[in-house]
Amino acid sequence: MKAFQKDIMEQMEQLQVEMNKKYQDYLQKREKLTPAVRESKEKELQDLQARFQEFQAAAQRDLQDTEAKLMTPIQEKAKKAMQKVGKDNGFFYIFDRSAGSLVYVSPESVDVLPLVQKELGIKPKKK
Repeated sequence: MKAFQKDIMEQMEQLQVEMNKKYQDYLQKREKLTPAVRESKEKELQDLQARFQEFQAAAQRDLQDTEAKLMTPIQEKAKKAMQKVGKDNGFFYIFDRSAGSLVYVSPESVDVLPLVQKELGIKPKKK
């Protein structure tokens, strides 16, 4: 994922450098250009800006798609582990506290994270 992100960032940097170079060149020469050539250069800059924005949007979609593809098997494995822990321990519900929708949590509630970590073969972090 990081290599993919790095590749996209490098491509975006190259486009940005190209845009900046053409824009600086235009600014230096614009007073000497004929109206037709000036208009052509401005159109070229606008097209380049549009291309850059399209690339950014496509890159964002690609990153999100790649992340989803990479995360799906992990999420499925975690879900199965939580289901097994719930079934093995006779729980009726397991709530995701990170979702932030719990109004009240009883002191008698059970934190299943250590049980799920054990099911997944993950050593819990020391507090």
